[in-house]
Amino acid sequence: MDKQSGFTMLELMVAIAICAVLSAIAVPNMVGWISNRRIQSSANDLNAAFHLARTTAIRENADVVVALDLASNTCEIFVDDGAGGTGTPQNQIRDGNETLVDRIALPAGVDMYEQTFAGSWCGYSSRGLPIDDNFGQIHMRNSADRYMGIGLNMAGNPSIIESHDNGGTWN
Repeated sequence: MDKQSGFTMLELMVAIAICAVLSAIAVPNMVGWISNRRIQSSANDLNAAFHLARTTAIRENADVVVALDLASNTCEIFVDDGAGGTGTPQNQIRDGNETLVDRIALPAGVDMYEQTFAGSWCGYSSRGLPIDDNFGQIHMRNSADRYMGIGLNMAGNPSIIESHDNGGTWN
C-alpha cells in the first residue's frame, strides 16, 4: 500500500491566508520606507554635488555654478568661465563651451519645491566661497510628506537640513 503525504486543502488555505495578512501589513510600510530612502538619497546626492562644485571651483581657479531648475527637479553644475570664447564668463548661465561638471535629477516622488537663493542659482568662487554672498537653502519633499533639503552657509559649507513641521522651520 502506498502512503501519500502532503498538505490538505485546509492547511494550504490557512497558509495562504496568513501570507495575505502579513503582506497587507508589510506592503504599506515598505512603500513609506522606499519613499523616505529616495528623499534621503536625494539630499545626500545634492550635498555631494555642492562639495564637488566647491572643490572644482578651487581646483580650476574659476567660478562654478549650481543652476537649479525646480520645474524639472534637476540641477547642473558647470564651470562659468566662458570657455571657447563664445560664452560669457561669470554670468551664471551655461553658454558657449563651458564645462559641465555634473547633472543631478531627482527621482520620482521627490519634489524640489522651493529655494531661497537670489535667483535660480548658487555657486562658488575660486576661493571656495559663495559667489556674490549668494547663500541659502534648497527644500525638497517626498510623497510621504517628509521634508529635507540642503543649506549653504556664508562660509560655503553645505549641509543636509530637515523640517519636522511640513517646511515651516529647518534645522
